[in-house]
Amino acid sequence: MTKALCALLLIIGLASLIASRPVIKITREKYNKIVPIAITKLVSRMQVQLGLMLARPKELRTAEEIDEDDCFTGLTEMASSGAIVNFFLYSFKGLNDIGDYKSCSQLPNMKYILLMAKISDATPSSGNFGICGPKKCKAATYTKYLKPIMMEILKEIMEYMELPDTGYFFLNDESVKFIDVDSKNAELGTITPLGIIVFTFCGLLFLACVIFTYRDYVLSKGKFAGSTGSQIVESFSLVRNARYLFYSKNPVDKNLEVLNGVRVLSMCWVICGHTFDYFNVSPIANVFEITDVIENNYSIQIIIAGTFSIDVFFFMSGFLNALTMTAQFVKVKSNETVKAILMSYAHRYIRLLPLYLLAILITIAVVPYIFSDGPLAVFNEWQMNICKEKWWHNLLYIQNFTQIGEGCLIWSWYLANDMQFFLITPILIVFYNKYSKYTLYVIAAICVGSVGAQIYVVSHYDLSVSYFYEAKGDLFEDYYVKPYDRINAYLLGIVGAWAYYIWKDDKQKDATINVWTRKWIDNPYIKYTLIVIGIAITYVCVALQYVFDHYWRDIKVWHNVVYIIVSRPLFVIGLLMVIYPAMLGREKNLFAILGAPFWNSLAKLTYGAYLFHVIFVISEKSGEYHSTYYTIMRVFFFATHIWILSYLFSLVLSLFIELPISQLEKAFLFPRRRDAVNALGAKKEKDTEGGKRLLSESEKVETDKGKDSVPPLATAQGSDDQRLKINA
Repeated sequence: MTKALCALLLIIGLASLIASRPVIKITREKYNKIVPIAITKLVSRMQVQLGLMLARPKELRTAEEIDEDDCFTGLTEMASSGAIVNFFLYSFKGLNDIGDYKSCSQLPNMKYILLMAKISDATPSSGNFGICGPKKCKAATYTKYLKPIMMEILKEIMEYMELPDTGYFFLNDESVKFIDVDSKNAELGTITPLGIIVFTFCGLLFLACVIFTYRDYVLSKGKFAGSTGSQIVESFSLVRNARYLFYSKNPVDKNLEVLNGVRVLSMCWVICGHTFDYFNVSPIANVFEITDVIENNYSIQIIIAGTFSIDVFFFMSGFLNALTMTAQFVKVKSNETVKAILMSYAHRYIRLLPLYLLAILITIAVVPYIFSDGPLAVFNEWQMNICKEKWWHNLLYIQNFTQIGEGCLIWSWYLANDMQFFLITPILIVFYNKYSKYTLYVIAAICVGSVGAQIYVVSHYDLSVSYFYEAKGDLFEDYYVKPYDRINAYLLGIVGAWAYYIWKDDKQKDATINVWTRKWIDNPYIKYTLIVIGIAITYVCVALQYVFDHYWRDIKVWHNVVYIIVSRPLFVIGLLMVIYPAMLGREKNLFAILGAPFWNSLAKLTYGAYLFHVIFVISEKSGEYHSTYYTIMRVFFFATHIWILSYLFSLVLSLFIELPISQLEKAFLFPRRRDAVNALGAKKEKDTEGGKRLLSESEKVETDKGKDSVPPLATAQGSDDQRLKINA
């Protein structure tokens, strides 16, 4: 058993990449053939351009052409003096080399220009080259004379590499950019009125929390008075919020705490994956080694298969949503059903909005102002401009139906899917409470429809999980972010929640599903056999990623269809076979690992860490002055400190923003929900041995009021909070 658990944790720990886009398969051999030809053509065409310009009399030149003349004069002076040494020292010396921005900028007669070239629109840049040239040369001059030549060279490179000028790879007017980094950073470094508002709001919020904490725990000594003013004070009390964050647990069913470990480990998986992903699109000096590592290193292939973590999150979201709402809707009267559904939508939207909106505002108004001192601050500008134009897509949760590569907070596509899944959840719950059997038929029909849509999309666009497979479409855009392709894992969570609901209902002990479940978990031979089978299923799903990347030349369309469609629900089923006995309280060893108390607080910080970890990655990459040399250990340590920063920042946001707003919402917007939740928590505590919980005086008062009007099973606010935290 111990070996099985260790194997499961090893798989979860290694799978740490969200693979979203393919990389260009280019070898050093091809590069060595392309570059000399490209440089020769570039020099010869520059000579032609220079000759044509100098042939025009000075009196016939415009002001712009005079500036260009000064640039060429500067180039001549640099070539005939010792300044040429600075050009060779601080300019690019190879592919994806941004030179030395800081040293070049400090020279009196030199100017740093960044050349960004790309043959795909999926990221801000595919290739970066730093040019330390004469100060008289402007980015506009480079653009006028070098861009046409560079475009021709890129086209020849694509033809040589046999890359189609359609779909994922293509050239457009934005494929070549020359950027005056000093001017761009000076522009980005200017704080805007919106930035002042954000800083002011955060300062006032910090001051309010400090004052209310003093009022609550010094003047009133933490006693609940019951008035509206006291509820507001309590909501912003840092001591109360910290107590909830670090000491409160699931007040309904302790066994559900096993999901805390799964949630946090999956979040580590996501953070490491996005770190690796952005590491790959930033300037990497040894870019040729990456493709060989990805194709031939089995351990890296396990990491690349980490896209399964998203399906785990979808499953947990569906499970906790359905478990919470099934019990909640039991006591809703028929004439109040529509109102209850609308209230559940409002509750979820309000709970997700504060940190989500703050992430957008920080991306627009704060990050460009603070992190704009490196040559790659254009990453900040790229995200800032997109969020200025398309922020409303995010607030309506429709960004997964727009061009995701040009969306605000690209990684938030998960939130859009999860919100869209949530919209149908209350309807399914209401239908289930009246016609449980037919609801399962409806879910089966949705799953069949999803499979049909996936078959069409994967076969029509010839998609593949392989990094190197030349697909007709884009796996990320055409399949990965679409709700009709990803809903099956969420529906598995809903069905699992109903099974769990029946298991916990004392009135349904003899239900068929409970009889079969007892045969499963009470027989150690069957239980451990299924755990081992579950581990094997997850391992096979992950290991096949290596097969698809290593043997990508032999992949057929039907191979892609079967693997993409079948592997994701199978991975979730395999994981469920492993953790379900612990969720039912029949596997103490696994619960001791994944349900350990230290996971509890980290699980509550998952949502904030999810929203802000990529912002930290982009900000840090924007401040780099040199190209990065890629190694596994460098990526690992970089991901580790991003994980720490994300969770620390999420802790601050949770104490000062998320929890106060959550408490206000429970106190004033949805008080009936809070009453039922607290009452149920107390009732379940009496029925659970050794399940002592820390309840405040206010919670005890509310518990006594609603004790007798609670359905046999419902989830408490702790479960509801956990459900909201898994949006990652």
